[in-house]
Amino acid sequence: MSALVIAVIVKSSLVIAGAAAVNLALERRTSAAWRHMVWTLAVSGLLLMPALTMALPSWVVPIRVTAESLRAGLPIPDGPEGFVAIDPAPARLSATTVSGNAPVNTARSGSGSALRSWTAVALAVYVIGVLVLVSRLFVERLALRRMARSAAGVTDPEWLALLHESERDMGVTRPVRLLRSLERSMPMAFGTRRPTIVIPSIADTWTGDRRRAVLLHELAHVARRDCLTQLLAAVTCAVYWVHPGTWWVARRLRIERELACDDRVLSIGTQARDYAAHLLDLAYTLGGYRAPALVVSMARPRQIEGRMLAVLDAARHRATPAWRSRMAGLVVAAAVVVPLAAAETMLVPDATLVVAEHGAKPSIDLVPNAPLQQRATRRQVQLPGTWEIRPSKDATQVQLQLHERVNSSHGFTIAIDQLEGFSPALFTGSGGATQFSIRREAGTINFEGTVRSGVGAGTYTFTPSTTFPAELAKRGFARPSADDQYRLAVGNIGTAFLDELNAQKYAQTDLDGLVKSADHGVSLDYLREMGRIGYRLGQLESLIRMRDHGVTPDYVHAMTSRGLPAMSADEIVRVRDHGVDPEYVDALKSYGYGSLSIDGLVNARDHGIDPGYLNGMRNAGFQLTLPELIRARDHGVDPEYVTEMGALGFKRLDVVELINARDHGVDPEYAKGLRDLGYALTLVELRNTRDHGVDFEYVRALNGLGYKGLSAAELIRLRDHGVAPDFIRRQNARSSRRLSIDELVRIRERAGN
Repeated sequence: MSALVIAVIVKSSLVIAGAAAVNLALERRTSAAWRHMVWTLAVSGLLLMPALTMALPSWVVPIRVTAESLRAGLPIPDGPEGFVAIDPAPARLSATTVSGNAPVNTARSGSGSALRSWTAVALAVYVIGVLVLVSRLFVERLALRRMARSAAGVTDPEWLALLHESERDMGVTRPVRLLRSLERSMPMAFGTRRPTIVIPSIADTWTGDRRRAVLLHELAHVARRDCLTQLLAAVTCAVYWVHPGTWWVARRLRIERELACDDRVLSIGTQARDYAAHLLDLAYTLGGYRAPALVVSMARPRQIEGRMLAVLDAARHRATPAWRSRMAGLVVAAAVVVPLAAAETMLVPDATLVVAEHGAKPSIDLVPNAPLQQRATRRQVQLPGTWEIRPSKDATQVQLQLHERVNSSHGFTIAIDQLEGFSPALFTGSGGATQFSIRREAGTINFEGTVRSGVGAGTYTFTPSTTFPAELAKRGFARPSADDQYRLAVGNIGTAFLDELNAQKYAQTDLDGLVKSADHGVSLDYLREMGRIGYRLGQLESLIRMRDHGVTPDYVHAMTSRGLPAMSADEIVRVRDHGVDPEYVDALKSYGYGSLSIDGLVNARDHGIDPGYLNGMRNAGFQLTLPELIRARDHGVDPEYVTEMGALGFKRLDVVELINARDHGVDPEYAKGLRDLGYALTLVELRNTRDHGVDFEYVRALNGLGYKGLSAAELIRLRDHGVAPDFIRRQNARSSRRLSIDELVRIRERAGN
């Protein structure tokens, strides 16, 4: 069993590496939907790998080993033509020879017993991990069901009409259920057999464009069957939880999934800038909600930047793989996974080394360490990436973007005088070829390319410093690899950064911490400025968290200049995450809400109290306190609702009356519909008729039977007693006359008894 697990993990690593290589090779020439398809095929292959490994007939793959490996514990065969084979089925190491010699004793019994004990412990830990993660999936499934039960079906004709129109645009033929959640949730989709879209209650306040953008995005998930791939990825992570590559694949799958859905929405004519604005607003107003693992939600704050850049990239490939392409991909994946699953390894010692073990002189001179040294040297050579440069608002700075060959990028603003050899005149003149470099302690980034029409682009390489590793070693750090030095150079992390950490009394970090700081934009300037305004956090990880959440020195200064008190690191991250920025504070002050606490600001922002809402309610004649505004907003009382109800004669209502009407489902469409049928009811009567299920169809049917001009009480009485139009028609036919309301109710009561 242990050998089977090891074999599956090794083979799964090859599948992951192969999928990554394919996507890397095709990255610039394919769309997100293509890359998502490749990752989906990889996940499917990983799930099938254990079963195929056990079920398929095996074929042997010989692997050469050195004498040093044999000395370390592998058996040495009797004779130069022998070989060592690993038999995965019984999970033991055996030795045989071609010439038929007897098997060689492979290990001491004591060592074998200890190995079996450790193997049993490792397998037990693995099984426990799988059970925990599978149990978590069941718990998430129950949470999803509870969420669906607590949500209400959307019956608003406007929403349903928009849903059907969006289904046609997106090519969805399956029936899709639309629910409204009472929680402040992100729009999401779930269900593999019965697709369901959930919108928050606040969605009724959205504009038509936002509603359509949300429905199109979630229907794209339905059309692509993303909930199924999400489930496959979750199961794969549970089965391969010890393998970090599977978690990385699941993350890439999520990223490409959202990009592919965005591409699909844009491909049917949605305006990119409007769609990007909707994504940004939803991510920062509803992004704090944690959805169950088996749903696909519309936007997450941590992904929003990359998605917005992709949405606004007019040159981006947005094609969806055709049916033939998907079938071809499936065939290729099967051609790779099936032989790999059937493969079994055989260790074959190099003949010359085996001869040397038996006292003969090798026929060639081998230096075992030389190939390793050569490989290490080759790893120092960095493949080139691409770069883009644009002028900044500040004439002394430029905006530089680096695109690496590993599907990542770095963008930052840098002073022109740090670009050795670059001439700013290229931006304003006719342009031309350019070569420049950025020198850092960790190494030098060399750029080559062309500038045209105020924009430059080209390729770059990196030359690591030969002295920097020694400087780090003097300070107790591990020696960095060339890749580490590149990342430190991009982030401008050097000895001055370490000195500043010590000056601010940060806890000792390691090389990984430095590299992580560089990757997350915690530069020397950021460290100094944040320390200068009071954020000396003691742990580098805490500073990285602030940077990840967009807390910059400028943001802190702007917030404190608005009269807000000094905030802890957790408080200011929370404020930033909830979309409270200086402009929002200024807007609230302009409407008279200038003395809000931090909690008050966050609460107002979370409940959608924005300048547009404040202005609309003020124009509608409402001077409300912030708690009253929040309550009205939560219950769907917005300026449009107030204006439309006022046009129907419901004027000078206070906010409590409007909230009660809205809660009871009394909207302008309902009130106008009954009025068109001859029923000019008061607001209280409308609430009562709505509560008792008196709808347009019922009233229209009564009118058609001659029962016009009934009071609200009579309508409710008929509805409560189950007096349906068909029942009225039958009873009137039997009596040869139009029965009264009292007669119909009595007959219905007798029939019920």
